[in-house]
Amino acid sequence: YQLAYFTFEDFELELNRGKLSRTDVFAIYQNEIDRHTELGKIGTAETVHNSMRSIKKFICKCKCKAKCVCDKECKCEIPCHCPAKCKCPSKCQCKKVCKCKCKLEFHQITPRFLHTYQKWMVDNDRTKTTVGIYLRALRAVYNKAIVKRLIPRERYPFVKGKFTIPKSAKVNKALNYKQQELLMNYEPDNKYEEWAKDMWHMSLRTNGANIIDLAHLTSSNIVENSIRFVRIKTKDRTQEGEIIINAPIDNYMDRIIQKYHDPSRKFLFPILEVGLSRNQIRNKVKHSTKMINKH
Repeated sequence: YQLAYFTFEDFELELNRGKLSRTDVFAIYQNEIDRHTELGKIGTAETVHNSMRSIKKFICKCKCKAKCVCDKECKCEIPCHCPAKCKCPSKCQCKKVCKCKCKLEFHQITPRFLHTYQKWMVDNDRTKTTVGIYLRALRAVYNKAIVKRLIPRERYPFVKGKFTIPKSAKVNKALNYKQQELLMNYEPDNKYEEWAKDMWHMSLRTNGANIIDLAHLTSSNIVENSIRFVRIKTKDRTQEGEIIINAPIDNYMDRIIQKYHDPSRKFLFPILEVGLSRNQIRNKVKHSTKMINKH
């Protein structure tokens, strides 16, 4: 095969094509997991991994118990910045990696296979949202195989008339004015409820910012009495695709910032600290989100 234009990436792809089974679905899955991990997209990598694990369970009833090798994370109610002093009972919450020898070839992914897999997930109490997420991950893997010329485009099953990925209905979860007023006037019973209430209000007043956005805020994001930042999930887009938030700081927001910000610490809120790995950042953000939702 002759490359139209030489790039090291295309050269490596052609060099390794003989080593990689042209029909090995899980090999492409793993490549995508590794690629997203290298790019720092830990959440996307985890989603792709969960999709792959689900399909393995479907085709070979996988029940393996892989050993976990991840670092344990502090599970304190309020994010802790003293690992040497922390006495909380930390337990590993990571997903165990499947090591089964299951095999699936691309020619086996037919409309019938997809309909059967979808029914299996529904029968196993997967929500329509989860079904859609896992199937979109599989579709992305199939698209990657087409790009790598591992499967002909003519066999593509994700088209109208063959198989369509189900869409979950949008649910309006917005609070009405009366509900917002109740939350505003609510007096927390403890420090955990106080933390949850404060972070909820910061999110509300910054155009619905995600907790990961609040976690990354620093003093440099405060400009002319406003909080300005780019949403984390849009940072990889082109400049035109970035979502920039500019939220004026009112008295309530200012009190929250003053309450939690320590000038000796980089971040405004005690969720993250300097030097964390991408996995540690994700775990801390997930934990903080869980505690806010709980209280």
